[in-house]
Amino acid sequence: MSSQSTARMWGVFDETGIFISLCQHGYILNIVDMVGSGELSKYPLAIVESLLDAFGANLGGGYDIGCQFGTTLSKSALGDHAKALGYRSLVGSFHGHAHNWQCQLSNLATYMANIHNSKLHQICSSWSSGG
Repeated sequence: MSSQSTARMWGVFDETGIFISLCQHGYILNIVDMVGSGELSKYPLAIVESLLDAFGANLGGGYDIGCQFGTTLSKSALGDHAKALGYRSLVGSFHGHAHNWQCQLSNLATYMANIHNSKLHQICSSWSSGG
């Protein structure tokens, strides 16, 4: 086998990290391997699609760049489906207060009707506490 073919074959294992989603209770819902790239939009888009397929309408997802991701989602092929199901892209309190007031009013869970006060930065604390 040529070295070029071998390199291409093993390239599928070039993991650069994982992208996960947690429920409000801290349980892992999705794990996506990031392969050969950094944190690209395709990873949260895949997770949102999976969550919409599994749980249906009226979901909200917190993401440290939720304001930017909301725009990305709306312009993607998944955008109309997510809008029809009432998906909301949210930011955690740290991002919302550090960013600007318009982002806070549009994307901070505190100001959303029917969304309880959930820790949207739970992933960081889950990893740092070891569980």
